Amino acid sequence: MEKRDYLGEIKTQEHTIKKQEEFINSITSMNKAQSVEIFELKQKLKTEYCKTIEKFILEHDYTYSVQDILNEYQTKYTKGYSVSYTMEKCIENLKTEICDILK
Repeated sequence: MEKRDYLGEIKTQEHTIKKQEEFINSITSMNKAQSVEIFELKQKLKTEYCKTIEKFILEHDYTYSVQDILNEYQTKYTKGYSVSYTMEKCIENLKTEICDILK
């Protein structure tokens, strides 16, 4: 009968498990870093969209704030309620930006 080196097999298995854990940890770290990077990019994009909305407001001499437009869009426009003519003009011209901010 052949003797098996159980201790050697266990050490090999432990080494394999350790390598797998290291690999999983490295992937998890990468995913966390990527998630943070994606979040930061989304925040930058939202900031740019807010600037675009602010620019539109100033160019048309409106007294709305960005938050006013977002609120009107969410609470009235999307539900089919009427909004003022100038608010509707804002919403129609800035729909992409508004929707991306509210995602």
